[in-house]
Amino acid sequence: MTMTEAKGNLKLRQKVEALLFAVGNGLTVEELEKRTKSDRILIDREIKALNRGYERLGSAFFIVKEGEIYRMRLRDELMPNIENLLKTDMRDSLLMTLSVIALRRKMRESELMKARGSIAYQHVRELEKRGLVISSREGRYKFVRLSPQFYEYFDIKREELKDITEKIEEEEKLKGRSIEYTGN
Repeated sequence: MTMTEAKGNLKLRQKVEALLFAVGNGLTVEELEKRTKSDRILIDREIKALNRGYERLGSAFFIVKEGEIYRMRLRDELMPNIENLLKTDMRDSLLMTLSVIALRRKMRESELMKARGSIAYQHVRELEKRGLVISSREGRYKFVRLSPQFYEYFDIKREELKDITEKIEEEEKLKGRSIEYTGN
């Protein structure tokens, strides 16, 4: 390998590392190819080199391929050290109401009240103030749905949430249950 090739590989490695660090959701190989103007073989090679370097240095990070997406992750043994920084500033009951809405992505407010009780009215108002949900009247019914800010706040793509909720619904159907929230 020539000195110029080595410098090119180092630059590609730095680009790949910077992209994966900056994008919490991760990137597909196609996205990495487009953003680095390189090919998948070189990108895969640089990701392996990054992981070897992280391992050698005892780094807190590593890169993992989940399906078709590469993501930068923090080592599991370090999670307890930062867990309190990752927690949201929402009460558990508010998070539970938001979870019910997230499972459905859009639902009648009356269905939410059945699932969560009258406290849900207050929760919807608070979630609207935070910009996480939107309420709208459609005909005779009032609906609550996730806002675009929800996806940004929780760093998740619409498609990912849809896939997750469909998988949960599928698993519940296999168990002969429907998803109905009955807890606190």
